[in-house]
Amino acid sequence: MKKFYSIIFICLVFSSYGQSKKELIATVERMKNDSTYTHLEIVNIKNKFDAKNKELKNKNDEILELIKKIDKIELALINGNKSNDILNNKNKILQAKNDSLIKELKLEQENKVKTSYVDWGGEETKSLEPLGIQNEFDFQYIYHNGNGFNPPVIYPIGWSYDGKIAYKEDYCNGGCGCCSSSIIVKDLNSNRIIKNQITNTDEFEYSDKSIWSDYNYRNSVIETVSNYNIIPFGFGDYNTSKFINNEYHDSIEIILEVNNGKYELKTKKNGYSAKLGYTGNLDYDGYFDDEVIVDYAGYFINEFNNYVAIALMHKSRGFEGENDYDVELIGIKLP
Repeated sequence: MKKFYSIIFICLVFSSYGQSKKELIATVERMKNDSTYTHLEIVNIKNKFDAKNKELKNKNDEILELIKKIDKIELALINGNKSNDILNNKNKILQAKNDSLIKELKLEQENKVKTSYVDWGGEETKSLEPLGIQNEFDFQYIYHNGNGFNPPVIYPIGWSYDGKIAYKEDYCNGGCGCCSSSIIVKDLNSNRIIKNQITNTDEFEYSDKSIWSDYNYRNSVIETVSNYNIIPFGFGDYNTSKFINNEYHDSIEIILEVNNGKYELKTKKNGYSAKLGYTGNLDYDGYFDDEVIVDYAGYFINEFNNYVAIALMHKSRGFEGENDYDVELIGIKLP
């Protein structure tokens, strides 16, 4: 009986073992399948992640390209605005130049009967002879003849907005017979010459060449005009009256007084007391034991700044007894 039960127990044990092995194998197979599925899922997820990364990179590249385009557009807009400002300024300058040329033509028409004269020292009316003006500025002044005379040879260049005036002046020295040309810039706030570029013109006197044919001279003049912000439209309107009248200002009288070796330039507005604008010392010529004479000639006025340039004529004796005339430009600021 005991033997029978032992056999049954052994059979049950083997039967149970066989069943557990099958379940184990099934579990292992299931785990393999699960592992394969999980691996496939991981690969799938990785592929999707890589695709998203690639898509994100493409989007970033597109954004960078858009940023570059925006930067170019902004730069173009900035340059466009600058170009517009430059064009506007050029238009203003051209308009001012156009107005200036129109005024010059108008003034030329008005001044057809006006010119400078030479006083030969005879009867008052018969001794005056019109002075042949060529290219230089005509100050509409009466020059007195001595043993000959030398009027000033001035070529107006222009003004700056802050009261600087530029001009070309040609002159010859009667003592040495040598000639020069100067580009002069004067600050009418301080009434000081701040630039005087002198060029010897003897080499051009007996040749067909003009001083403007010299490359260095042309460039130096352009540089001077640029450095001092000179607008090369000339000096504006010229008037020989001793009263400044225009639509923007009340009447201002110009007064020149000479006393004790000095000369004073004053202005008087609407009859009020005179205001001192400038004081200068008269030069003394020791060779001829003579004092230089100063006289009022006229004034220049323009429309793009608030300054007037008053022209004073200085007369001195030349080396051979001729009368030499030099112009001094004095600035006053209008109220």
